Amino acid sequence: MLRVIALYHTTGITSVSPFHILLIVLALMQFGVGLSVGIWWARRAGKAGVSPKIARLAETLHTLTTAVADEMGSFRRGMECSKQELMDIQADAANDATTQALTSAIVGVIAEVIARQGRLQTKLAEAETSLQEQASQIESYLSEARTDALTNLPNRRALDEELARRYAQWERRRGSLSFLILDVDRFKLLNDEHGHPAGDAVLQKLAEVLKKTARTMDMVARYGGEEFGMVLPDTDLDAGKSAAERVRTAVDQCEFSYQGTELPVTVSVGVAELMVGEDRASMVDRADTAMYGAKRAGRNRSYYHDGRKCRPILDERDSDNSSDDVELELGLVLEEESSDFTADMSPELAGACDDVRQQMAKLTEVKPPRA
Repeated sequence: MLRVIALYHTTGITSVSPFHILLIVLALMQFGVGLSVGIWWARRAGKAGVSPKIARLAETLHTLTTAVADEMGSFRRGMECSKQELMDIQADAANDATTQALTSAIVGVIAEVIARQGRLQTKLAEAETSLQEQASQIESYLSEARTDALTNLPNRRALDEELARRYAQWERRRGSLSFLILDVDRFKLLNDEHGHPAGDAVLQKLAEVLKKTARTMDMVARYGGEEFGMVLPDTDLDAGKSAAERVRTAVDQCEFSYQGTELPVTVSVGVAELMVGEDRASMVDRADTAMYGAKRAGRNRSYYHDGRKCRPILDERDSDNSSDDVELELGLVLEEESSDFTADMSPELAGACDDVRQQMAKLTEVKPPRA
């Protein structure tokens, strides 16, 4: 190629300068390096572990490959024009043996460069297709890793990532952020009486109800077992309380059944708003505490945590009966003094004892004591 440049320089032909040929060489070198990197990464991505960074890098490589392909297309067209100009020169120099030989040599070199560039462009297209396939596979793996197989909702991992993203957004511009958590009441009893397939059907139907109830900006996810979580961006405590009661009412009014058998399904809901100086884990804990407060108060209720205590979200039927409110302070149940032996128990154990008492009451036809 250096010899061609030297010969080209001595001819005085101005249509294609040595500088242009040097640009051609540099372009081909850059293209070769880019192609090698693309092919190497395509093979590596098929063996590497799934990571969020891989998806972003695959997308970047796809964009880069497309851009290089476009540039090479422009380069090819420019080379064809140059070849045509040289052929015209060759025709004009037909009567001059010296000029004709030199021009033919240059035209031959350019033609060979164009042919090789065409083969490289074909390989680039193949590499681009391979990269697209790898990116699609990675995207599929990432989606499966963040989706609950039973309900097709985002799973706990996806929920944690969304909380982290919304928390970072809240730190930048404040605003408001709330978290809602709900648990299916007496789900273990439902599984014991109707079987686990019935329980799975309930969770699937519940997921549909929650998705219909939530706003577009909200994320509904399966938190674990029979628990579901909702990230509520741009939602203060008052709006969060309304969302909690809206969810509880929607589930209460929905008909659940399995193989023709109607199933009584209700949920207990807790909600909390992120406060200044608080991290997202603390907000989730407070919402969880509020949810257990709803369990202790009789289930099928909504509670909120205001930062100090858990309080019931009263609907119109309970608005005149505030004396029955149950308050919890930072996760500790505060009730009026009672002879109930569950007063010092954890919310989970107390709820289990309550279930046993109700089952005993059914068997003996004795009205169970009020919790």
